[in-house]
Amino acid sequence: MNTDTMNIQLRPHQTRALDALSNHRIGQVIVPTGGGKTNVAIFDALKEFSKETPQTIVVVAPRILLATQLCFEFLGMFLLGCLLNC
Repeated sequence: MNTDTMNIQLRPHQTRALDALSNHRIGQVIVPTGGGKTNVAIFDALKEFSKETPQTIVVVAPRILLATQLCFEFLGMFLLGCLLNC
């Protein structure tokens, strides 16, 4: 996936996390609040969904408010990615 097309620059620690996720079947990203975990998760999910085989991704959130926020961010980024890559 081309992050430049989506006008999003991942920070170095986000790029390292995304690379590490690419090298493993499962994983978790542990970063402080505001560190960009959601962007890493979104880019990893977009990469996984671009594969030929069916994919299932589970995102767990401890609070309903956080789950709602993640839902909006994921859907917004997926729609943007689909519009820019079609």
